[in-house]
Amino acid sequence: MGNFASVLCHPEQLPSFKLANVRKSGNKDTKSYSLFLSPPESPFGQRDQPSFKQLFCISDKVYQDEIDNHSEKAKSQKNIRTARPEPIKFKCDIVIDYDSIISVTKNDSAQSAKPMKSNSVDERDLEEEKQTFSEKEMKLTITYSDFKTITLYFEDAQEFHKTEEILMSINSPKERTVAILVNPVSGKRQGKHHVKKTLVPMLLSADISYEILETDSPTYVDTWVEQFNDKLFPYTDIICVGGDGLFFQLINAIGRSLKRDDLFKVPIGILPCGTQNAIVCDLGGRKVRDACINIVRGHTIPSDIMRINFEKQDEPIYATSLLWGITGEIATKAEKLRGLCKSAKYAIGGTLTFLSSCRLKHYKCKVEYKPMVPLGDSENRDEDHKEEGHKEEDHKEDRIVESENHSHLEEQRSKIRCISESAWSTFDLDDFCFFGIVTHEARNSKKKKEVFMPGARFDDKRMYMGSLAKLGKIKLLQFLCKHSAGNIMDCKRFSGTEVSEVRIAPRNDCPYNVDGELFPSDKAHIELLPSHLNLIGKIHCNK
Repeated sequence: MGNFASVLCHPEQLPSFKLANVRKSGNKDTKSYSLFLSPPESPFGQRDQPSFKQLFCISDKVYQDEIDNHSEKAKSQKNIRTARPEPIKFKCDIVIDYDSIISVTKNDSAQSAKPMKSNSVDERDLEEEKQTFSEKEMKLTITYSDFKTITLYFEDAQEFHKTEEILMSINSPKERTVAILVNPVSGKRQGKHHVKKTLVPMLLSADISYEILETDSPTYVDTWVEQFNDKLFPYTDIICVGGDGLFFQLINAIGRSLKRDDLFKVPIGILPCGTQNAIVCDLGGRKVRDACINIVRGHTIPSDIMRINFEKQDEPIYATSLLWGITGEIATKAEKLRGLCKSAKYAIGGTLTFLSSCRLKHYKCKVEYKPMVPLGDSENRDEDHKEEGHKEEDHKEDRIVESENHSHLEEQRSKIRCISESAWSTFDLDDFCFFGIVTHEARNSKKKKEVFMPGARFDDKRMYMGSLAKLGKIKLLQFLCKHSAGNIMDCKRFSGTEVSEVRIAPRNDCPYNVDGELFPSDKAHIELLPSHLNLIGKIHCNK
C-alpha cells in the first residue's frame, strides 16, 4: 500500500500526529491500530521519507509497548544529562500513500439499516440500533491507482470525521462528466491505448462519467467547440489525450467561441501522449499514470496564459509559450520530419540546424516590454480604496489616523504605478541566438532536469522572458550542456526577466514556435492573462 514498511521517529513526537483508532475489519474483536499522519515537513528520521503527507497504521500493542519503554528510559535518565534518546523504528502495518489514491468513499450500504421509529420499540433498543447503525457508517474505503482497496473501520465519530476530512481533501467527490479528446496520431500513437487501459478504469473506479471523442481531422476541435455556441455545454471537464498541440488547438478553439468566458472556466486536463509534453510536466503529470490520478482527483490550478496578437492576423492566439530564433528554425525542420522520425524529430532537427553552416545564424529583433508589478496589482488597489472608503464612513473619529495611513498607502501605490504604468522599456539586446516567453517552467518531457525557466509557475500571475545572446557553436554546445543538466541560469549569456507585456518586431524572417505550432515571422504583441484557465494537476511534483 505504500513505499516503506516502517517509520523512524522519536516516541514523544508520535502522539501529536495521532488521528484515530482503526480496525481492518468491522468485527470488534479484530486487532486495533493507531492511525498517524505524516506532515509535509516530516520529523521522522527516515532518509527517503517523501515530502507529501501520508497516513500509516501501527499496531496498538506495539505502539503502547514502545511508549512504555520510552517512558521508563526517560525516568531512569531523569537525573543524567544525556543527549536525546535514539529514535525507534515502528513497524507500519498499513501505509496510505497520498500520491496513489484515486478515490475515497464512505459506506452507503448502511442506509437500509436505519432504525424506524415505532411505539412498540423500547428506547434502549432504539439507542442500541442507532449505535449499531453509527458504527456501520464509520468506515472509509480507499482505492489506489492499481485498483487495490483498503477499508478502515473507526471506533470514534470525531476521529472518523477528522480522518475523512483529511482524505477527502485529496479527492474530488463531486459528480463529473468528462469529455476525452483523443489525438490518435500524436507521439507514438499510444493515446487510445492509454485511455482504454489506464484512464477509463480509474474513471470507472471513481464513478466518473465520460465520453471519448477521437479527433479525426485538424479542424475537429474547432467544430466540436463551435457546436456549443447555441446550446448548453454538457461536460464538467475536458481531457486532452496527446501533446501540447492538442491543448493549443483546444484553448484557441475556446478563444474563438461565443461562450469563451464560460468555457475558459471549465477544468482542462492533459494525458501526456505527444512528442513534447512540456505543459503537463509542470502539472505533476510527466508519467501517464500520474496524469490519470490527477485527472481522477480533479484538483485545478488557476493558471496564467498569454494572448498573442500578430499584426497580420485578425484573431488573437492563446498559448503558454512563445519561442523565436534558432528554436523556430529547429521546429521548422522537425515539422518536415513529423511522418518519419516521430519522437526524435526535434533532436534530428536541432542537429541538422547546427551542422547546416559553418557559423550559426543570428537573429535581430527589437523587443520592448513592461516589467512585472513588484507589489500588489490594480485589483488589489481598487479593493484597498473601497476598504478605506468604508473605514472613513464607519470610523469618523479615527479620521486623523486614517489620513496618515492613507497617505502612506498612496505613497506606496504611486511607486507601484510608476513601475506598472511607465513607458515601455527596450530590451538591452537586439541580436539573439533565441529568446522565449513562457508562463511556466517549460520542462522537457524526456529529461527531468531540462527546464527553460526555473521557478516559473502556472499560478504566479507572471510571464517570464528568457533570452540567449548571439554566440558561436562551441559556446552554444556549452550552453546546451548546462541546459541539459538543469543549470541554464549559470550561463552568463542567458538572462531571465519577469514581464507583463511584450512587443516584438523581428528583423529576420524566422518563424515563431508557439506551444509547438509554427507561425510566420511578424510583429507581435503579447499580453498576460492571469488565472485565465483552470488546469487539472498539481504544481511542482517533478523535482
